[in-house]
Amino acid sequence: MAGLTKIEWEAIKRRHGNKCVLCGTPDKDGKLLEKAHLMAKSKGGSQYIPLCPNCHTKYDKGMLSSTQLKKLGLTPEMYKKVLPKKPGTTSKKSSQDLLGLKPLPKSIKPIRIKKSSDGKFKIEDLF
Repeated sequence: MAGLTKIEWEAIKRRHGNKCVLCGTPDKDGKLLEKAHLMAKSKGGSQYIPLCPNCHTKYDKGMLSSTQLKKLGLTPEMYKKVLPKKPGTTSKKSSQDLLGLKPLPKSIKPIRIKKSSDGKFKIEDLF
């Protein structure tokens, strides 16, 4: 996914109670939470989580505690693999390889949700 629409971002925030996933700080005015990549964008990550600015900075700098990692479903080893690349380094491995994930079964197809001009949502197969 190239980007995230406003509707998709709002749905993600609602799914997490309009709070920072790590510290629980509420997003009262809808402007506090930041879109954080669960896996760094520089490593091909496209899954977003809502984090407050403080937690987002800690996350990107590799400063989360084991308790915080547990909230995200990450082990310390996985966390090291999803952190942003250091400047000047490259990775040829895919997101799935880095996290040790298995490919999706062929019965599960990736989709895209689009909003049409009449305000209705349309689901499209990506492949």
